[in-house]
Amino acid sequence: MLPAWLNTIVCNYLSDVLWAYSLAFALSALFKFNRSNVTVVFMICIIFVVAIELLQMTNTVSGTFDSVDIILETIAVSLALLIIKHFEEKHHEKDNQNP
Repeated sequence: MLPAWLNTIVCNYLSDVLWAYSLAFALSALFKFNRSNVTVVFMICIIFVVAIELLQMTNTVSGTFDSVDIILETIAVSLALLIIKHFEEKHHEKDNQNP
């Protein structure tokens, strides 16, 4: 059994964080991630995150508006892009070392 605070986080926010994280990875793959388009991917993700929350606030889509969702999903997108950037830089360094 999880502690109450962790149970709250898992039940209320984990799915939102995971889809935002996945969205960043999917868009990065779609746009063939590179340094020049990281801002574009980030902005598309954030616009999508905010749009979904605003649609929830207006009862256009099911769900409940929560500003914490926007914050956590922005963190998830940022984390995903940082991870991709890290591995992209490592891959680029490795390619440059091989003649």
